[in-house]
Amino acid sequence: MTFQEFLTKAHDRSVTTEYLKRYFRETMYHNLAYSNLSDENKDFVLDIILHHRAKLFANEPLSTTDIDREYYRIWERRQSLHLLENDLQNIKDILHTFTA
Repeated sequence: MTFQEFLTKAHDRSVTTEYLKRYFRETMYHNLAYSNLSDENKDFVLDIILHHRAKLFANEPLSTTDIDREYYRIWERRQSLHLLENDLQNIKDILHTFTA
């Protein structure tokens, strides 16, 4: 499963959270672009996805400004999270899939 397919499932209300977590683990395992993420950072990314998925389903649309603010908070913590530049770009791309 590609990461785009996973994000499509994340936007699908019929996919339960448990299945989404399983799909996420499978996607991370098979996608080499995300292989450099540590297990802690993979959990961090999944938490971000689940948080924004819940907001999406609660009809709380996120603007680009909201996403940019959240990305900036993550960027400020990049040292403590041990995120590389390509990790940050991947997270930014993920966040922008949830914009209204």
